[in-house]
Amino acid sequence: MPEDDLTPNEEIRRLIRAWEKNCLTSTEFQNHMWGQLRKLPVARRRAALASLSAHADKDIRNAASELQILMRHEELSKNLDHIRRSSPLHSGARLQLFGGYDYYSSDGKPCWLNGRTCYTATFLDFAAYGENTIPAGLVEFDEVIEVPGHLGRYGVLLATYGLDFIAWEQSEGEVMVYVTETLPEDLSFLRSPRASASAIETHATYRIEETA
Repeated sequence: MPEDDLTPNEEIRRLIRAWEKNCLTSTEFQNHMWGQLRKLPVARRRAALASLSAHADKDIRNAASELQILMRHEELSKNLDHIRRSSPLHSGARLQLFGGYDYYSSDGKPCWLNGRTCYTATFLDFAAYGENTIPAGLVEFDEVIEVPGHLGRYGVLLATYGLDFIAWEQSEGEVMVYVTETLPEDLSFLRSPRASASAIETHATYRIEETA
């Protein structure tokens, strides 16, 4: 059977066999396993992880433990109520936005900053834009942002999660930045597979300014 025709459960078994034959590094095994687990409904994903947690191979059990943490972080990262309760970001918080994908290759002068060291903005709120998505952060910049292809006073920020952190739980983190002329009421454009192409920056850093 071609690999593309395998079901997630069949692919999981194939990955375990590949691991047992030393065909994968631990990082490759975990990344591929997470990719397959995410294709399963939550209940079946939990069942698959429980099975992996009982595997005879200690390394597979350890990988399952880390994947359970990652799944928990994903669930919390997509819970709007949890994010609003736990995030240090709140209405009125002051932010700096800086860095970027080409920060180092551009000698610290990425194009999106247009000669600045950072943009400053006021955090407005979190907003959901569909089921099974991480809430977006809405900000108002202190000035109109105007760089080629982008113009606006408002920003939409998208964060992510990882093994060591839940989205939006820290005072500093990596975000994708979109610029809009008005505060958007409909964020459905963020669900498009090509949405990242319309971002002004895909690897920006936000940082909450310390207050006296």
